Amino acid sequence: MKQLKNTLYILTPETYLSLQNEAIAVKVGGTEKVRVPASTSILSSASATSPSPLR
Repeated sequence: MKQLKNTLYILTPETYLSLQNEAIAVKVGGTEKVRVPASTSILSSASATSPSPLR
């Protein structure tokens, strides 16, 4: 399995990312939903059950 580095995949429509200070802000429809420190590893994998979309 190929390991991906320094890549952030966003699959939710109308979702935008921005870097604010030392954090990555995720905005959906203009509303900030989550802010994650830029140094944090974010791992996501596809499974039989889809994760809940950010709404």
